Amino acid sequence: MKSRSKLLNLFVGFGSLVLIGDATGETYTWTGGAGNHVGWSNPLNWADGLVPVSAADSTILDAKGYQNISPEFDVGTLRNPYFEGGAIRVHQSIVSNNPFLGEYLSIGASISTVGNVTLIDETSFGIPQVGWPRTVSQISRLAVGGPLELSGGWRIDYLQGHGSIHLNPLTSLDAWASNLQLDSLSGSGWFDIKDTVEMVGGVPADLSAGTLDLGRQDNTISYNISRRMTVEGDLKLGEFLIYGIEMVSPIIDRVNVTGELDLTNASIHPESVAQVWSSNVPNFDHFVIATYGNRIGSFPQTTVTYSDWLPIQFEMPIHYTSPENSGPGEVWLVVPEPTSIALVALMVPIALRRRHRKPA
Repeated sequence: MKSRSKLLNLFVGFGSLVLIGDATGETYTWTGGAGNHVGWSNPLNWADGLVPVSAADSTILDAKGYQNISPEFDVGTLRNPYFEGGAIRVHQSIVSNNPFLGEYLSIGASISTVGNVTLIDETSFGIPQVGWPRTVSQISRLAVGGPLELSGGWRIDYLQGHGSIHLNPLTSLDAWASNLQLDSLSGSGWFDIKDTVEMVGGVPADLSAGTLDLGRQDNTISYNISRRMTVEGDLKLGEFLIYGIEMVSPIIDRVNVTGELDLTNASIHPESVAQVWSSNVPNFDHFVIATYGNRIGSFPQTTVTYSDWLPIQFEMPIHYTSPENSGPGEVWLVVPEPTSIALVALMVPIALRRRHRKPA
């Protein structure tokens, strides 16, 4: 007997309320009865033998395994999917709420969104750890096709398409952008978007209420790799986190803005620490953390702390290569003079020896 359900999901957090799609179509539940986690069209894999039918208002629960879904399949809501293969067009929401099963949402299939779609990861609500945003639920390829709203922790390997993106509070997004054209990018979450975001319609990317973290999150040193966010248009920047072992070459992680960089409400994240190897410090006199076509405002901080393998820290002055409203320029972190670095490096071992010297 066919079952019908009405899906109503509410996310409430810190005064934020999100109402997620109202699905009135069929609900299909994956059981894996065929025993091999393969076979999208096999009735043995679905409750009551009901194989999903492509429909914009349907709900599919707990689909798993490697599925050959072709042609592109329409669904209203995907709940707890964990599978690869094929292509799916989502019209309402993708929800992960399996915190106790040890199988967090993972989609290797190509996903496209249509209309107002929300991604909800109920397993990872919470403030992201500094420098290491929680990204529990993962989608290999996602094409935006309209307004997209996110809650929880999300990693998207390839994010592309046309539309808008909004992050709710306590949300993190770690994504590689490819041909991503947005008429709106906003929210108060944790942004880590690499590559190029093209803003269309004259509306700036507004991250003034969020945190932008372009740092490598695997804590490895990559000499020839940098992660950048290029905004083709204007950007309103909020908190900017500089963290991790990133400054091992003159080309480091940075944000490039072809239009206006608005630093009116911006700040350097209080826990920013740029780590540098001592051997590299004398080779470069500055590191570029931002470029812009024009700039208004400036960071309230005048320096950023950096450290190296020695138990010492220095302050790197922040320098702007052009005044406000004076056209193109860059934001630098200026490396201290090598003589001062060498002096402190010499004094630290002496101080440590004196500290551990036994009294006579």
